[in-house]
Amino acid sequence: MAGMKWQCGLALDRKMFEKFKESIEKIAEEKHVKDIVSVIKIDSIITLKDINIELIGEIKELEPFGEKNKEPLFICKNLKIDSIRALGLRQAFEADAEK
Repeated sequence: MAGMKWQCGLALDRKMFEKFKESIEKIAEEKHVKDIVSVIKIDSIITLKDINIELIGEIKELEPFGEKNKEPLFICKNLKIDSIRALGLRQAFEADAEK
């Protein structure tokens, strides 16, 4: 599917879980995974006032999103989330926020 993040899954017998977990933890320790710092690249800092139909239209013009055309990522600083609700089975949500 276009726009999907890199994902994988596996099936594992319950009896093998502890051995699998120990192996993964050993590899993570050997590779110094704890020392890796994630870097999130922000496209723009915006305010709640910036979020409108025009901005949504401009973002839609950038589609389709995928591995070589990432979805833009915005940040709103000092935002207080009052509540959050999942919308359906996808990764969408609705939030009430105030600055």
